[in-house]
Amino acid sequence: MGIMLLALAGCDGNGGASTKSSTSGEESKATVSEQASQSSEVASSSEETSSSETGSSSETASTSEQADPAHVEVTTQLEMMLTDDNGNEFRMIIPKLIVDGKEATAINAALKEFVEQNHPLEKTSYMDGDTEKWSVDGEETSYEWGVKGNIVSIVIQADETFTDGFCYDIFNYNVDTLEAASNEEVMGAFGMTVDEFNGKVADAYRAYWNSVTYMQEYMADLDKSIDAIPTNVTPFVTSDGGAGAAGLIYNSGSQFSERIKCFDLEALETVQ
Repeated sequence: MGIMLLALAGCDGNGGASTKSSTSGEESKATVSEQASQSSEVASSSEETSSSETGSSSETASTSEQADPAHVEVTTQLEMMLTDDNGNEFRMIIPKLIVDGKEATAINAALKEFVEQNHPLEKTSYMDGDTEKWSVDGEETSYEWGVKGNIVSIVIQADETFTDGFCYDIFNYNVDTLEAASNEEVMGAFGMTVDEFNGKVADAYRAYWNSVTYMQEYMADLDKSIDAIPTNVTPFVTSDGGAGAAGLIYNSGSQFSERIKCFDLEALETVQ
């Protein structure tokens, strides 16, 4: 089975078009892309941690009210922890999809391969004088997920170690076919046409601009960001089953002129 990974992918160092941004000391990198991966290997792990009650790999995420635990569940297929010489702990957490009590084997293998290849986490040795020491380099990963009707979204966040860099990978699937869901399918789960969805994203952008005082000095960037919505936004289901969107926005007032933001289209607030 060919599994298409529809993702807002970044932090991969593969030389693709990317953007960096900084707001309040945070830096993000992302590029809008579609990536295909195929695998028949069953994804395995040494530790399995369920997040089906939280909609997230962290304990603070809320449950998706739309999810039927007997039908759709997202748990952890791999959690690897590395510790540096200073006792700092870093984790690679990879999700897996379970539908009707059965693992979506090809999807899960593709997710595992994607995270391991694009967000590696490894120990690296260095010399401190005559003493060999170890640091942890790469990116930590965590995830959230949500379901609406027959659409499940898995959002992987990757955070660079010892920097403020971060990015998102968004994967949308049709749980009836176990194939990647198109943007139109995701919008349809919320009863939205493309024009209606784009209008909600524009409303979210306006609300965001109004909430950040200094950005009101750069209203031309708001217009530019809204104009780019048709080609630079990916829909997803939030952890509480609501409509979400990850979009590229422009910001001339920042050191980095472009960045990806995730929005809750019902609350008109940023998420993640």
